[in-house]
Amino acid sequence: MKTNSRFLLLEYLYSLQLPNLNQMTFCFWDKVYPDDLAQMLLKQPEVTVLHAKGIRVYTKTYNLSEISDTIIDFAVTMKETMVLSYQDFTYAINDPYYRKDMRELSFASLLMVPFAEETEKITGVAFFYFSEKLYPEDDIIAQINPKSLRKLKDTLIQDEIEALHSEIVKQVYADTALPWVIMSDQRVYLSTPMAKVLGRESGTVSLSEWEELLKTNGKLNPMKRTELFHSSMEYYAEHKATTKNEPVFAVDYLDQHDLERFTLLFLAYRGWEDKTTWDHIALLSELLPQGCEKPLLYKVNDDTIVFLVSETLDKRLLVKIESRLKDYLFVFLRSGRDFPVKLALRPIVDYLVATNAPSFVLSEYLEYRTKQNEHQYLLEAIRDNRFNIKEYPVCRTADNQRWGTLIKMEVRGAKPTPDFQEFQFNKMMQFLLVNQVEKPIFFLDSLLLKKRSVWNKLKKIGEIYPDAVTLIVTNNFQDVNNANPNYPSILSEYFHRLHQMGITVLVDSTLFSSNLSYQLFPLFEGLAIEDWGLFENELGKTLINFYLNRMKQVIVLKTTANLQHDLIYHLNKPTN
Repeated sequence: MKTNSRFLLLEYLYSLQLPNLNQMTFCFWDKVYPDDLAQMLLKQPEVTVLHAKGIRVYTKTYNLSEISDTIIDFAVTMKETMVLSYQDFTYAINDPYYRKDMRELSFASLLMVPFAEETEKITGVAFFYFSEKLYPEDDIIAQINPKSLRKLKDTLIQDEIEALHSEIVKQVYADTALPWVIMSDQRVYLSTPMAKVLGRESGTVSLSEWEELLKTNGKLNPMKRTELFHSSMEYYAEHKATTKNEPVFAVDYLDQHDLERFTLLFLAYRGWEDKTTWDHIALLSELLPQGCEKPLLYKVNDDTIVFLVSETLDKRLLVKIESRLKDYLFVFLRSGRDFPVKLALRPIVDYLVATNAPSFVLSEYLEYRTKQNEHQYLLEAIRDNRFNIKEYPVCRTADNQRWGTLIKMEVRGAKPTPDFQEFQFNKMMQFLLVNQVEKPIFFLDSLLLKKRSVWNKLKKIGEIYPDAVTLIVTNNFQDVNNANPNYPSILSEYFHRLHQMGITVLVDSTLFSSNLSYQLFPLFEGLAIEDWGLFENELGKTLINFYLNRMKQVIVLKTTANLQHDLIYHLNKPTN
């Protein structure tokens, strides 16, 4: 973020003239840039945070996936302007800039203003910290409207564009000696050699300016054109110079080759000497057999390149090449042998970069992609607010009297991974803190009970709902039949702690049908089951009666049976 952006934020605050304002934090994401190339370079969804205190403004950015423990996540969930007092923060939640507990900051009231685009998707939030008590009806609140904050975000993005343009020229093919330009849909980016040839200080010009520059610089001769992102990259030579004119493609175009059989060579420099992309290309080219056709060359970054050789190279040759590449990570993949021909190559390269895997093993790669896809789906669901929390009345089957409220949160299409379970739990805890729920009941996997942060939240919820919380403990991620021998005692300790906190413990079929049910039997008060014919066969009836005769409660999550019993409960339709 450029220095000018700091002045823009201070100017905005000065225009408001807010009394008793201690500090202000402005957070935004989903930035949109005016040309395709700039937008393509934003690889990860980022949160930009500007924190103003006095006349100073501090900035930082971090990945959007890291907002889950901050008040940003709470603001996105609420979706509306709220006034919170310092006393409202009865549980641990971090501020967006310092990333520490809000209760460690000094303020009397916090004004939280989320703002959205025309699509109504939240893309930012501002937090105003006041030293005096603030009330929802105060005139100050009307001065700070989401529309003005959205305009401030747009202004800050415009200021960032110029710096981003310079970064594009700096990072993309920075070590190519030829004068070159990148033709985007709105702008032309000049390499440093090209800017020198043209006598330009700026690294970017408009399309019309570029056409005029070509007319007045006849000594520039086009040599070739390479596709880059969704733009084109054009190489030029002064007086027909031909230095380093081998085409090097952007790695984004790795899957646009038309080879039927090939060998992919991945080379990543790990040494300390200063080397250019051309040094890496020359080294690997020398080691290839002389009869080999010229490979297709791709640049991943300054230290990493990819060759596509249009034949299946012998494994003994490749092992020999690897032995001669000191200070390099060298990985080879042969289509049809090491991986299926139709498998996309770009994700494989991303995997090799991210993991530093010394070799490519298809099964390990597929497992990595599965986990990555699940995690990405969850991040996108969080960003797009594709989740909702429902309240299901839990009623006694004998008289339909309400016994409690099951809280469930679902994200369409998301798999129940540990990350997702933790995300669900955090969302439900926030929901219970700001909504009054009659005797809340919710699921929690035993894996999460290993986390101190989870126990802190359970303790806080237990204090707000004394002796009224019911926890349904599941065990979806631990093979209890082949678990650590100490696992039963660990679970028993968890259940004891929950009892001491006044929390009622139920278990689902992952526990009561396992070999741990005997050890845990005295420690849980009942079951939560889905009736898939249990009440229609003798074995199922015997199992349920075993628990009922010992005064264990049974919540039936799904059933078609007509049940009537003082200890059996069913779900009614959600109330929200």
